[in-house]
Formats: sequence, C-alpha cells, structure tokens
Amino acid sequence: MIIDATGVVLLPGRNGQDCLGNGLQRNEKGEIIECCCDECNYMICCTELFDPQKCETCSARECPRNKKHNSEQAEKETVDGIELVF
Repeated sequence: MIIDATGVVLLPGRNGQDCLGNGLQRNEKGEIIECCCDECNYMICCTELFDPQKCETCSARECPRNKKHNSEQAEKETVDGIELVF
C-alpha cells in the first residue's frame, strides 16, 4: 500500500482514475481530496506513456498493482496463517 504524507492511499496506474489522490475523489465528509500527483513517486504510472505490462516486472513492493509481489505475499501470508485482502 502506498500512503502519501497526508494519509491518502495512492493507487498508481490506469491514468490515475482509481487513485484517491487524483484530485477528483471525495473524503468521508464529502470534501474533495487534494491532488497528490505532483509529489507522488509513481506519477509516471498514471501517464499515457506508461505500459501496463511493466506492472508484471515492477520492483515497487508497496504498490498494490505489483502482481508479482502481491501473489508472492499472499502465498507467504497464507502459509503463516494471516489472511490478506488485495
């Protein structure tokens, strides 16, 4: 999970449309969540230049779209008896 300095959970990729920090989402009070894109280390993943297949080989372990890490982590934590929800 990627969390910015203000506590907003970031979800890079897909042109930022799923990300809570894209400046279009609202919090539980109905207030617009400020755009976090400028300070996000993963902003390149949200541009049209990004190739979604790069998620297959991405080394950013904290990114929820990192399929390789998430499947390894789920297997590991299932073995340890901890259930993860991705």
